[in-house]
Amino acid sequence: LKGYSSLHFYGGVNRYAWVVGIDSKVVRTTDGGKTWEIIETGAPRQHFFDISVDTAGGVFIVGNGIVLLSGDNGRTWEDSSAIDLPVKYGWLYGSDWCAEGFAAVGWQGAVYRFGATLASWKGPDQ
Repeated sequence: LKGYSSLHFYGGVNRYAWVVGIDSKVVRTTDGGKTWEIIETGAPRQHFFDISVDTAGGVFIVGNGIVLLSGDNGRTWEDSSAIDLPVKYGWLYGSDWCAEGFAAVGWQGAVYRFGATLASWKGPDQ
């Protein structure tokens, strides 16, 4: 796999994995990497920096000025372009699940928290 920047394995003995990267590339495997499926998010061409996945079908992707959320294992996506997400310099570098839902880190360590939807975001000053 070329042009990818983040990998997330889960599901015992690394059976399942998601990978994201440049040009909005998203792929996943359900057989330990023997085969890979291209996932269409509908997002404009961006650089995706990180992905977080939970075992209940939640997928959270962050990148260059964009956040994507799926609650159904990538079948449908919520895109941050529909909300006012004032991320400093537009970059989000890392993400993970947390007690509230999920979080992302951006420029100079600014942390953005989200609940069940992208519209529920809270910035570093909230």
